[in-house]
Amino acid sequence: MNKYWIIGIVFCISISCKKKEAAPAKCSFESISGDSKSIIGQWKVVEYENGHMSPNGGATLIDLTCKDVFYEFLDSGVLKISSNAESFKSEESTFEPIRHNTSIIEIKINGSSWPCRLTENDLILDNRQLDGPILRMRRIR
Repeated sequence: MNKYWIIGIVFCISISCKKKEAAPAKCSFESISGDSKSIIGQWKVVEYENGHMSPNGGATLIDLTCKDVFYEFLDSGVLKISSNAESFKSEESTFEPIRHNTSIIEIKINGSSWPCRLTENDLILDNRQLDGPILRMRRIR
């Protein structure tokens, strides 16, 4: 009988520790592949995740595929953010990619450091170390 209690407890713990998955995207858009060593171009923010635990337990994931939230990184070091979403404001900033060997590992936006992961299609800005958000983006231009 005791082994069934242990199995039940392990099962309950494993279920409660799973990360909440984002709902499937409701809107579609065309993304492109690019240079995995360059962030220059336009990126669509597809998902926002708060970097801290919410009162209801777990991080909050917001699907932004149906919103027009764009980050455009220009050769000149200017970042243009344009948005029709309430939680993002349109603005211009400056940015500087920080490299390790040839890979970009961090982006400074207006002097604030954002660790990042960059692939041919995806850019993830992860500011959880400062209780900030995670922004997941797809390259569109």
